[in-house]
Amino acid sequence: MKAGKGKKQDAKVIGADKLLKQIMRERGHVRPWHKLMAREDARFLAGHEEMMAAARSPKSPLPRKVQELILFSTAVAMDAHPDTVASHVQAAREAGATDAELLAAVQLLIVVRYSKPMRVGVSAILDSAKKK
Repeated sequence: MKAGKGKKQDAKVIGADKLLKQIMRERGHVRPWHKLMAREDARFLAGHEEMMAAARSPKSPLPRKVQELILFSTAVAMDAHPDTVASHVQAAREAGATDAELLAAVQLLIVVRYSKPMRVGVSAILDSAKKK
């Protein structure tokens, strides 16, 4: 082992542990992917967490409830892990979201998500009719 390599590795582990504790404090959970990223590329994970904190800042013009409704519907649209979806439902509820508001977020997602197939399908039918 080269001189100094052990100290650098120790610093990396301490930095990863500190970052995971920060994530637990701020998010209330640490996912397996957090642990892997902290171990392998803590700098990238720290940047990700910094972006998330900035986007969810109390200075945001979006109220916390709206932020969580957007995060919830985005997680659903991306087919995120069920724990991620559930955590955003819980956070939205804690921010004051009702079942009706959560359902409205899903309904908007359905409309937006299926607009493209409808548009493409109808366009194909119309294009086909023009060629007759």
